[in-house]
Amino acid sequence: MEDALQAPRLEDAIDSGVSSCFRRVETLQRMHVLPSYIGHVSDGILSALNAQILRYSKVYGGVVLSYSKPIVLGTQGLIMDEQPHIHFSVKVSMYVFRPRVNAILRGTVNSISTAHVGCLVYNCFNASVLARLGGHNARTTSGLFSKQLQVGRQIWFRVTRLDTTTEVLFMQGEYVGMVGERGEYVGMVGKG
Repeated sequence: MEDALQAPRLEDAIDSGVSSCFRRVETLQRMHVLPSYIGHVSDGILSALNAQILRYSKVYGGVVLSYSKPIVLGTQGLIMDEQPHIHFSVKVSMYVFRPRVNAILRGTVNSISTAHVGCLVYNCFNASVLARLGGHNARTTSGLFSKQLQVGRQIWFRVTRLDTTTEVLFMQGEYVGMVGERGEYVGMVGKG
């Protein structure tokens, strides 16, 4: 996974206020560990935590990117009813990506069509950015965007819709402007 999504780097992003889309969530989870992990409980806990990575979670309200400091509470697991899993209470810090409607995000263009621009956000999340400027449709393959918008170029966009019906996050947005060499807003294409 890319360095930007590792816990220490996410911690820096949260502490510096770089992006309001990242959150650290302190949790107390009941982890369900397969019996094959008897004698290797920590491996079972890590396996269960790793299964949550890059999946949308309703519990956390976002996509789990990373975790840190898992601590098993207690020295024994529980077997409940007729379930084969062994249950442990685990305290863990989860790092979550929680974009919101109207958030301004930066994406790297990975495809261009007549109606939208495909972007990759943080090298991880897909976004479909509608080719609209000031409420009007803009042509992407010829005309307004064609000279400045290229695959690999970074743009700013406003999130207009989030879909979380599956465990995969889908974002839709409206174009805001280009990203300059130092990450600054350069302005809207087609505007003086």
